[in-house]
Amino acid sequence: MKPWLAIAASVILVTTAQLMMKSGMSSLPLISSDWLDMAFIRSHAMDFGKVLFGLCCYALSLGCWMLALATLPLSVAYPCLSISYVLVTLMANLLFHEPLSIPVMAGSVLIVLGVSLITYKPPKQINIKI
Repeated sequence: MKPWLAIAASVILVTTAQLMMKSGMSSLPLISSDWLDMAFIRSHAMDFGKVLFGLCCYALSLGCWMLALATLPLSVAYPCLSISYVLVTLMANLLFHEPLSIPVMAGSVLIVLGVSLITYKPPKQINIKI
């Protein structure tokens, strides 16, 4: 797998993990002794399934991340993960109707600009001597 594809897959999987866990946990009551009751577990099977799916996405993301780290410098690869912050923010707005304030949008733009600057490779310059 190419390193940039591995990073993209890791970011998408982490974003999916966050959204699935939020969706599942939003429908579950706080952790209590009820979680040990089989009737409770059956009645919330879909919610537990979303959380479990989110955890599986995290595991797959880790595998993709390790593939990316095998060839990319950490100083370039690590900032790319912050794109997931932007994606989670946007998707949380769309799926859960969480607010998007001006500071949140400005911060998201700064994250994208920062990652762009860190990963930017200027074109090779040709020196022409006259």
